[in-house]
Amino acid sequence: MMIAQRIAKPALVLLALLAVAACEGATDAQRFSLDAPRGRIDVTVFADLDRSRTFSGGDRALPGVDVSLVTRGTVDTIRSSRTSENGELVFLDIPAGSFDLVVDPAILGDTLVFAFQNPDPLVVSQNVNQVLYGVSYPIVSLSAARESSQDRRIFVEGIAASATGSLPGNALHIWAPGGWLRVEGTSGPGLSVGDSVRVRGRVHREGGSVVFRDGLHASLPGSAAVTPVTVTTQDARTAAGGLDGALVQIETATLGQVVVQGGVATAQLSDGSGTLMIQVPTAHLVDADLPLLRPGGTVTLTGVLIPQAGGSTWILRTRRGDDVAITSTGSMQGRVFVDVNRSGTFDAGDTPVQGVRLEIRAAQISGGVLAEVTTGSDGRFQVSGLTTGAYAVTLDPFTYPANLSVGGITPSPIVVETNQSTEVAVPLLQPATFGNPDAADPET
Repeated sequence: MMIAQRIAKPALVLLALLAVAACEGATDAQRFSLDAPRGRIDVTVFADLDRSRTFSGGDRALPGVDVSLVTRGTVDTIRSSRTSENGELVFLDIPAGSFDLVVDPAILGDTLVFAFQNPDPLVVSQNVNQVLYGVSYPIVSLSAARESSQDRRIFVEGIAASATGSLPGNALHIWAPGGWLRVEGTSGPGLSVGDSVRVRGRVHREGGSVVFRDGLHASLPGSAAVTPVTVTTQDARTAAGGLDGALVQIETATLGQVVVQGGVATAQLSDGSGTLMIQVPTAHLVDADLPLLRPGGTVTLTGVLIPQAGGSTWILRTRRGDDVAITSTGSMQGRVFVDVNRSGTFDAGDTPVQGVRLEIRAAQISGGVLAEVTTGSDGRFQVSGLTTGAYAVTLDPFTYPANLSVGGITPSPIVVETNQSTEVAVPLLQPATFGNPDAADPET
């Protein structure tokens, strides 16, 4: 017994010396693996429904998901666990190194795809490591979106061809090389024409058209110009050739009947190929310094197409003021005079008034001064190159005698027709004489 103990002690010393020698000859990586602390990994698995790469308010935690921790570059599983009701799980006592998360593909089904892991790669080098694992709907091209099945939820990316809030129903039209898409019922941050955008929505087919519904949009870095597609009024009316989401332009077409209601001018338009209904908010006309649309006028319009009931016919809706160009013009001319006989017309005995400044504005819509002119020695004035439409004339009160008042200007409104000149009478009235029974009652 004593002999055995004496032999064992030198052997233990020898083994210790060999261990020290082995450590001294070890590589840095070997020393790191021996000395590095073991850490903890906190994982959150969720549906990143806005693809923001963060677990935000609109996202959804995924409970009951099987997750494996695998050494990167191998098939060696270090740990396995299942997410809680909050989509969370914890891996404890993990050695330092690089790892991959492997999630049960059953959570993806036919609609979801892997979106991101953050951080990636997962390197354990400290006590606590936070990991987000997101799945989401796929991002597809606009052409692929148009071929997708009914009600499929996807993301698309492109350039905004309309600004948020500029179209009824919060619609948004987007473009990307190879296609267009109309998105209905959108929500999200404000967008301007040309902004890059990502949109989540649901594919909807109606007739031969495809629209995106329930669109949630987010801004992306960058911007680009969007060029409209020149089409005929007939092609626009039927949204032929996939124009249901396009930005289109109709060149030099003629206006038919015009109705103004609720701040929107609705009119018929034709370039000879067929009749197309158009909608132009009067605010767009004001922004463009234009009068109300006039039947018989010719216009060039840019806008997007909006489906009518059933989706078989479409109307063109402008997005902003520079979408409207009235290409037909006419002129007005007339005289400012003291209407002695109060007849409303320039008669013998009436006096022309020189130096009166007239301001020309669009009739029936509030807007700025579109033209100015000053009367000559004969009281005459003329304004050429006015776009076809209805106008009103006002006088600068500091340019005619203070004791005179403006009578009834005729015609009212002043309609300028294509290639025609409209004659305007602007009477100035003297104060009524109460002692003269033939004088007009000043209260009338």
